[in-house]
Amino acid sequence: MLAEGSSKASELIGRGSNYYAMHIKGQELYETLRGSIGWCLGTTTSTRGGGHTTGTVIDSRAGYDENDANKARQIYGITSPHLPLEYDGKAKMVLYMEALHRVSNSLGICHMNTIWWDIALMDIVDMAELYSAATGWETTDEDLKIIAMKQINLEKALNLRHTKFDRKDDLPTLRDFSEPIPEGKLSGWKLDENKFNKVLDEYYELHGWDKETSYPTRETLVNLGLKYVADELGKNGKIS
Repeated sequence: MLAEGSSKASELIGRGSNYYAMHIKGQELYETLRGSIGWCLGTTTSTRGGGHTTGTVIDSRAGYDENDANKARQIYGITSPHLPLEYDGKAKMVLYMEALHRVSNSLGICHMNTIWWDIALMDIVDMAELYSAATGWETTDEDLKIIAMKQINLEKALNLRHTKFDRKDDLPTLRDFSEPIPEGKLSGWKLDENKFNKVLDEYYELHGWDKETSYPTRETLVNLGLKYVADELGKNGKIS
């Protein structure tokens, strides 16, 4: 029974056991969601389910000084990128990291050689320079971001074609909303459901997705050159 995963096991067991099934979109969670809003949002909205390599933000690394914070402000365009418990701006940070991760995956660059790991390392601007030098095709960071957004919208469309995922599947688990951190420096802290939902609203707005369903809008897909995807999702009623 457990070999099917905690989500399926809780369906079979019943009796409220779903409360203890720690997963996102059926994918087991092997990490905590509490204590960092950027990490949490990037994990819950991941198109492949719980996982931290498709958009999470390391916003609480030791040694994050004011110089690091200033560089992060320039990159993300927000005021407090280095405060893990701050909700404001985290949707913008996750959007940037979603692009960074997809570009680095496409170029074969380890995430630990990028600003995901250390703000002093490579960002998308550096990757654009690297790609331009290697190929001879002048490419900007904005070009790479557009390509990354095509990727994430294709991933989203694949999920919508084969699953019933919607907004509820981009939320943390019931336990993460209900139980405070039991000990340590953050003892007593827990996620605020209302604040997190506002961050999720902003996340959808930045992507051009519907806030009620999480579905992409036709306009967003067409603008990315994905009209055929919009038409396909339209057949299944999975587009806004």
